[in-house]
Amino acid sequence: MEEIILEIVNIDNQAKSKIAEINTKKENIENIVNDNIKIEKEKLDNLFEYKKKTLEENYDYKFQESKKKIDEKKENEISNMKEKYNQNKQKIIETILNTIIKKELV
Repeated sequence: MEEIILEIVNIDNQAKSKIAEINTKKENIENIVNDNIKIEKEKLDNLFEYKKKTLEENYDYKFQESKKKIDEKKENEISNMKEKYNQNKQKIIETILNTIIKKELV
């Protein structure tokens, strides 16, 4: 009878040892999974940041190009307006002078 009790105690100790070993392996697996998740998250974060930076640079470039075209167009329009003004200015001056001359002649 004592042998049976010893055998039961021995089996119980072995079972407790196996349960502790299983729990340790479970914790190790969870740690490995968590570490892998952190690594993958970091990779995804880096990829996202790279793509974000690339898009920002691309849109900045497009914005600068558009701004440059708009500025060139604006400068051309200003130049054309100045030229028209100078042409009209001369015509107005000539008209005024002609009017003055005609009045003095009359």
